Amino acid sequence: NFPQKIGSYAPHQAFRDAHNTYILCAAELGLLGFALLAALLVNCLRILLRVRRQCHQLAQTEHDRLLFIDHALLVSLVITATCGLTGSLIYIESFWWFLVLPVCLGRVLENLLQDRKASPAKVALPAGTKSRLPSTPRRRGKETPRRGREAAARPGY
Repeated sequence: NFPQKIGSYAPHQAFRDAHNTYILCAAELGLLGFALLAALLVNCLRILLRVRRQCHQLAQTEHDRLLFIDHALLVSLVITATCGLTGSLIYIESFWWFLVLPVCLGRVLENLLQDRKASPAKVALPAGTKSRLPSTPRRRGKETPRRGREAAARPGY
């Protein structure tokens, strides 16, 4: 997906690799690029820990689902970061997806918390207007007769 540039600026080193994501990042992008990669990893870890702390405010089913996804992403991030010590993952797309998914999970948590805050509050009608909804639920009358085969198959209609 991303072309390797090591052969273009050092022809005698073409097709050689550091076999370490962090050393390769520092060599090709400099200290600023390495600092940015480290900041991305730390930010992902921080988001996952925040989701873990705040998901207790949700309903039990949502809590369980988010906690399960959070745990799966945390384990995946740790494994991917560890694999980066023995392989060059900068040019692999899934590495970047693992850095984006915690941000998405954080947004899901924020949306669920906002929905939870908004749902108990009832929307007030403007003064002088009446609700068109009945105050008590209406009882249904007799069901309307069914036609065709359904009516013949069910007695009493």
